[in-house]
Amino acid sequence: MSLQSKIKSILEYYSDYRDYLKRNHELFDIYEGNLRPYVQSILQRTLSPSYYSQIEPRIMPINILRRIIDKLAKVYSTSPVRAANSKQEVLEHYVNLFDMNRNMGFADEFSHLFKGYALEPFVKKKYPEDIGTPSLRVLPFDRFFVISENLTDPSTPTIFVKLMGKVKSNIKPNQDVMTFFAYTDDEFIAFTEEGVILEQFMQENEGINIYGQIPFLYGNRINFNLMPIQDTDLLE
Repeated sequence: MSLQSKIKSILEYYSDYRDYLKRNHELFDIYEGNLRPYVQSILQRTLSPSYYSQIEPRIMPINILRRIIDKLAKVYSTSPVRAANSKQEVLEHYVNLFDMNRNMGFADEFSHLFKGYALEPFVKKKYPEDIGTPSLRVLPFDRFFVISENLTDPSTPTIFVKLMGKVKSNIKPNQDVMTFFAYTDDEFIAFTEEGVILEQFMQENEGINIYGQIPFLYGNRINFNLMPIQDTDLLE
C-alpha cells in the first residue's frame, strides 16, 4: 500500500498521540525556561481570583527540570574517542561538520526528558543557490512521531512523520491546520491534518524517497514500546 492510501490511518494515529505530543511540548517549553506561565495557570485554577491577584506578583518559580536533566545527561560530559579503520581524517571532518558532541549532548538530554529523540541530517544553505554544507539537527519529541507496520519487530519504525507547523485550512476559513511530512524507506508525502496533499512539496521528488531509507535516526530509551510511555510525574 502506498503512503497516500495510509494518510487516514496516519491521521488517526496522530489523533491518538496528540495529547502525548502536547505534553512533550510543555516539557520542552519548561526545559527551555518558560516555567512561569504554567505556574500562573495552575494557581489561577486552584485559587480564588481575589487571592490570586494578591500573590501573583510574588510568584518566583524555580525551574528544577533543567537541573534534573543536566544531572542525568552525562554521557557527553567527556568527549568520546572515535576511530575509523581507514581515512580517520574523513571521520573527523564529518564529526566537526555535524558538531557531533554538542548535538549528541542534546540527544542525551532529550533521551531523559522525553525518553526519545530523532537525528535529522540536512544540508545547510546560506542562500538558495548555495551548494550547502552537510549538517545535523536533533528533533525534540514534540515535532515528530513514528509508526511501525513491522509485524515481526514492532519496535522498529517503518513510517516517520515530522510535524511541519500550521497553514491556513483549505476547507475551513480562518482556521489553521497542522502539516506533516511522512517518510518510508521508499516514499515521501506531504499533507495536512485535513488529509489535503501538499503537491508543492512533492514536485521535485514526485513522492519518491530517493535515499532508500527513512532519512532520520530515531532514538528510544525503551526497548519494548515504539513510542515511550511518558513518566506521569516529570511534568508535575
